[in-house]
Amino acid sequence: MSTGYQTYNYKLTLPAGRSLVSGSKVTKVALQNGAGTLASAIDVTISDTQNEYTLTRTFQPADDALKNGETLKVLNVGLDTAITVSVDGTAVGPFYPGPPALATNAVSLSVLGVLSLNLEWAATFVSTWASYSSTDYTPVFTGSIKEGSDIKSSVFSAASASALASTTTIDLTAFAKPLTDYTLTVSTATQHGPGGSKDFTFKTGNKKLMLTAPASVSPTARTVEIQMDPTSQAGDHTIKYTLTPGTTALTGEQTKTMTFATQDAVVSEVLGGLTPLTAYQFTAVIVSADGVLSESSSVSFSTGPTEPTALTTSDVVFTNTQATVTISNVDSSLTYHVVLLKDGVEVDRHTITPSDRRKRATQAVTFENLEPHGVYSVSITTVGTVNGVAITSTATTVSFQTYACETSDLVAEGVTVGIQGSTVAPADHYQPDTNVIFVLTCQNGEILDEKDTVTDEYTESISTTATCTATGWSAHIPCITKPGKSTSSLSGGAIAGIVIAGILALILLIILLLCCCGCIRRSGGATENGTSKNYSPRDNEKKEAKKEATPPPATELQTVVVVEETKE
Repeated sequence: MSTGYQTYNYKLTLPAGRSLVSGSKVTKVALQNGAGTLASAIDVTISDTQNEYTLTRTFQPADDALKNGETLKVLNVGLDTAITVSVDGTAVGPFYPGPPALATNAVSLSVLGVLSLNLEWAATFVSTWASYSSTDYTPVFTGSIKEGSDIKSSVFSAASASALASTTTIDLTAFAKPLTDYTLTVSTATQHGPGGSKDFTFKTGNKKLMLTAPASVSPTARTVEIQMDPTSQAGDHTIKYTLTPGTTALTGEQTKTMTFATQDAVVSEVLGGLTPLTAYQFTAVIVSADGVLSESSSVSFSTGPTEPTALTTSDVVFTNTQATVTISNVDSSLTYHVVLLKDGVEVDRHTITPSDRRKRATQAVTFENLEPHGVYSVSITTVGTVNGVAITSTATTVSFQTYACETSDLVAEGVTVGIQGSTVAPADHYQPDTNVIFVLTCQNGEILDEKDTVTDEYTESISTTATCTATGWSAHIPCITKPGKSTSSLSGGAIAGIVIAGILALILLIILLLCCCGCIRRSGGATENGTSKNYSPRDNEKKEAKKEATPPPATELQTVVVVEETKE
């Protein structure tokens, strides 16, 4: 029967009742196989009572008897008297030796962490075992894994060499421990009995790494954090990783030695030169000291959109109530959000979309109705999408404070504005500064609305001053149209003189009226045809003489005496 590696055992039985006296002891038995080849004589030691012997035949793998078996018959028997007795034996068989063990190079093993054992069979494995097979001789294979002498698992049972060659992976997850030595034993057999066995050793690697990619919207860089499983040992370790898609600097597999100070330490790997708005996958393994790669770990991430050009104070032009922000290097594929904030709270926003027909490389956005001397900030972000997911960039922000005062507000009051002690024309806007004094001068004959506190008369000044404060222009005297003279503006002495002159004029008027009345009485009498009956030509002469004798009127107020002439 088949008993193992290229062997079989057979039993030789001597006739019973033979003479065991000296001179008839069997010392050799010569056999012949079925092919007619004389087998080597087999030396036997026969005791006085023994008549059955179990003997072993050993073969080489190339021997046809390995797969065809062989028949045996006894040719002769040698006695202890050196006499050989020929025997016309009967052929018995066939006898089959066991199949050989696997060759050392029959299979190559590689381990993936503690996940799996990979088998790569020799190119000639199947054909070699086909030469050992026949209709009545079919090698079969079994495999088991041991940790030391402890069998952990029966991992396969193959009915043929080709079936065994199709076994390329053995799952280790049910029993394997990290960084541990194991033995794979492959045994052969046929239907006639067992054959040989071969041991192949291997060592597991580390458990897979833990990877994270902290949130970031950077368009060109990302940090990946790498942490070992607690079963791994602290120290320097070889890490292999790939980035998909690659970059100019990171093409193909990268190999780095990283130091893990403790078993749970986290090591950061910074990836640069990335493309904005691109989805990436980072895959890494840890290599054991024996060169065993762990199971791979992966983490996916996406880069953010191109960030808006950083804002500076020169990008914001503002007045006391308005601000215009200029955005440079506008990317036509992105959406821009321009947000105005006051005290950290959004008060207004403008959005520039890729579909904006007015999109240009430089965009200007204006915010209206701002508070004078208000502190504001402008924040700009860009938004793009990766695989349908919107990603917002890091904001670029600049702060500013609107002006408190606008020079045109003073000009609108009808004054010219100058700066005290300076010939430089005033600017359009100012921040609060008590050291800068503005001179306001009335125009078009206007004067300041200002009176003397003693005389209550207008001072008729045309210039005043103002400063810019946090609440606007300081209080200042307005300009008014210069008023005309009025009674109410005369002094008391002037009024008294006017009253006296009026009284004297009234007295003079009364005297004149009295004189007129006297003349009328003296000239009384009948008239005829409009002429007095007492009229004579000499009357005209008398009148002329009287006229010449009358003195000129007085220039000052004086008493007038009238002398009446008596008629003869």
